[in-house]
Amino acid sequence: MSARTTLARRALGVLSALALAVVAGGLAAAPASANARVCYAGDLGAYGQCVAGLNANAHDQIVITAMIQVPDGHAGGYAISGVTGKRISGAGGGVGFHYQGRQSTSIISIYHSHHVVVENLNLSGSFDGSESFRCTDGCGAPVFVFGENGSSQHVTFDRVHIRNTRADAAVVLGTWHLNWWGSTIENAGEMGLHLGYDEPVRHNRHVRIEWNTFRNIRVNALWLQVSGSGGYWDNGVANNHFERNHRAGIYACGGRICDGGQIVVAPGASWLTLYKNVITNSSCGVCVNGDAHGIEMNTLTGVKILDNQVSHHSGISVYANSNSVLTDLEISWNQFFGNDRNPPQLDRGGVRHNGVVVRGNSA
Repeated sequence: MSARTTLARRALGVLSALALAVVAGGLAAAPASANARVCYAGDLGAYGQCVAGLNANAHDQIVITAMIQVPDGHAGGYAISGVTGKRISGAGGGVGFHYQGRQSTSIISIYHSHHVVVENLNLSGSFDGSESFRCTDGCGAPVFVFGENGSSQHVTFDRVHIRNTRADAAVVLGTWHLNWWGSTIENAGEMGLHLGYDEPVRHNRHVRIEWNTFRNIRVNALWLQVSGSGGYWDNGVANNHFERNHRAGIYACGGRICDGGQIVVAPGASWLTLYKNVITNSSCGVCVNGDAHGIEMNTLTGVKILDNQVSHHSGISVYANSNSVLTDLEISWNQFFGNDRNPPQLDRGGVRHNGVVVRGNSA
């Protein structure tokens, strides 16, 4: 048996075990049980009352029954805080929330909570893809999850579809055991799924991002500020489709817009595997050198990039930013083709290697 076959089977075994764990953990949508205390919401006022009831432990589940309109600039408070074992569910296809203008509030907002499931919802805005309509007035991401050092844990998003938002589509901070499953993020005015900030207390741990689609996002589709405890599958990004992201960028670099990757392994990330993702078809005409890249890396520890397909970028398949320290990095058995530069570029100015393996990739 080849080294590649052994590696692939081992990875598939991990994924199979993960899938079983997901099913056992109730990731699949479930209707309100006979014993659940359910609050039904078909308008914004009812939703606010349901959130208050969830926080007071009067309800176990909120069921959204319509596409609820959020008025331009509406800033109502909808934070779910300090709860355990709660659920927000769509009653069927085509229900959720639509922002009519400025996104002045996060409509799905979770603070310091455990075992929360958000499922079968559509969240949409009115972003038309133009620079003039991108958020410049303090927009909130439609989804915001906040924790510090795991004060939010076991939070699952299952079949949540976010489209046409003026800012980041979703921001998750300091949360442990996050699942983002079977969802779509499309046409966001800034980032797609933004996981973590620089402070270690805001890193996410034990993250699973699987079977999602990220498309037409202005900046990075997936920002991964994640940490682990020494296992390569402490955090996993697998079987996702990324297409036409970082198509315009927003950050300035010497009179032009900074180039960047569809996926970013953010500074300080550790113990992460990217497996069997398709990352394809991006360019950024306003960016430095017109470049959009597949996977962008920074200082990291314990990262594996295995069996992905990275193709048709105006820039590089996989690269490390200048002055990054790459510790225990493996890039193996990937398919790189149709990019302006297919081989991984790990030698920009000041990049240091501490155990880097690159093998078995095809171009």
